[in-house]
Amino acid sequence: MSEDKWKARLQDRSEEDKLIPLETLDVNAINDFDDMLSAMSLTAFNGRRLGEAAEVLQAMIADPECSVILTLSGAMTVAKMGLLITEMVERGWVQAIVSTGALMTHGLVELSGMDHFKAQEKLDDTELFERGYNRVYDTYELETNLTALGNALDKAVFPDVLDQRFGSFELMAAMGRWLAPRGRGVVGACYRNNVPIYVPAFTDSEMGLDVATWFIKRQVNLGRRVKDITADFKSNFDPFRDLTHYARTVRFSPKLGIFTIGGGVPRNWAQQGPPFLDYLNTHLERESVLNRFSYGVRICPEPVHWGGLSGCTYSEGVSWGKFVPPEEGGRFAEVYSDATLVWPMLVKGIIQRMEKQGVEAGHPDLGDGPLAPPLEAEVVPLKLRFTASSAPPAELSELDRARILATARRFKLEPDSAEAALADGEWTLRTVTEEGGDRVWTLWSLRPGDGCLFEGDSVAASKTRLFQFDFSADDGRYLIEDRALGLGMLAAFQRRP
Repeated sequence: MSEDKWKARLQDRSEEDKLIPLETLDVNAINDFDDMLSAMSLTAFNGRRLGEAAEVLQAMIADPECSVILTLSGAMTVAKMGLLITEMVERGWVQAIVSTGALMTHGLVELSGMDHFKAQEKLDDTELFERGYNRVYDTYELETNLTALGNALDKAVFPDVLDQRFGSFELMAAMGRWLAPRGRGVVGACYRNNVPIYVPAFTDSEMGLDVATWFIKRQVNLGRRVKDITADFKSNFDPFRDLTHYARTVRFSPKLGIFTIGGGVPRNWAQQGPPFLDYLNTHLERESVLNRFSYGVRICPEPVHWGGLSGCTYSEGVSWGKFVPPEEGGRFAEVYSDATLVWPMLVKGIIQRMEKQGVEAGHPDLGDGPLAPPLEAEVVPLKLRFTASSAPPAELSELDRARILATARRFKLEPDSAEAALADGEWTLRTVTEEGGDRVWTLWSLRPGDGCLFEGDSVAASKTRLFQFDFSADDGRYLIEDRALGLGMLAAFQRRP
């Protein structure tokens, strides 16, 4: 066969197999990061992976049906990547963040106005300990920073949050509200843009230790010994609030995308949202739509052959029901690199590309801020009626008494009709539907030593359960939340004239 015929035959085969020809990277033809990423997508190895990651990331953030979950691990805020996260949030690229507690703690240090420092080779780790310099590879986090932050949170944030049942996303929102006026930073940007931050391994951080210390210190002030407190420790922290709150985003987003820095607990926790809904379908005999991730971009140096979660491929996640397979439209890219090398280029390149193309970020509307729609949303017109009561049920644990009492104190409701009686810590709340059979909930007496209980038919089951009412405004809507299942009903309400 002649050389010309051989080349023609190869050309026919490449066209039939839809092969994409590569191009030599010409730096003289590159004017910005967008050009660099485009050129790299037609090279090889991790250069090509990064160029392809830019295409997938732009597609997910521009998709108006897609909610993007950003997962963060590694010391990215100590490494001064905090404003990258902030930029993504402010541009509407991210609808929720799942992070390690340490990463968020170091970001709080920075937003509070304190510094991190370059490590010095002349000091060994024993000397660093004696001087109060906590080393993070080549960077120092001063122990005085963490102490000052803990003291500030103890006074400015914890009293408003820790007296009631809370998840990490609620505590992070309170921190964002406190720090938002101080300038640009992760928690402030998330608070201003209604992006919840979940910290699933909450106690694995300085922040978690601060919260635990706050609860223990309060008990010590009541005369208890530390060893007794730790032997029977109780707190209002409830990680299942994070799980069920996050599940609402997964359930109600038409599409899902995930952008992962590193791996670890944040990555796996975020990816287990679809399997959680599948479990609910199976065990509660529901037929809710199983929503899986349609997009994914991961920057992590961990190889797959060690068998760890951080290095597992998106293809492996398909087998767990977490991701839409590529043949059904899933789009994924994985870059094996240190994030501090490629993440800044990726973000800046996409900013430039979208500005050139006139493309804006798009995402579905999931409600106002951290209170996204509950799993089983049902809007019911209600009227409120307040009457006195003095017959509380007795079958309540001390923990339930404390939790519901703390909830009731947050109502701060005033009587709004002649028949309403609202004494100091003694009242009843009764809600009545306007049509059909009445669905009634009652809050019993809150006299010292008494318990209280919300009675009525559960939204998710027929048996009576404990409920928490969270009022978001004087008029508007509130959440009736089933504490047993973490499900709820979003109800509109109006005051009786």
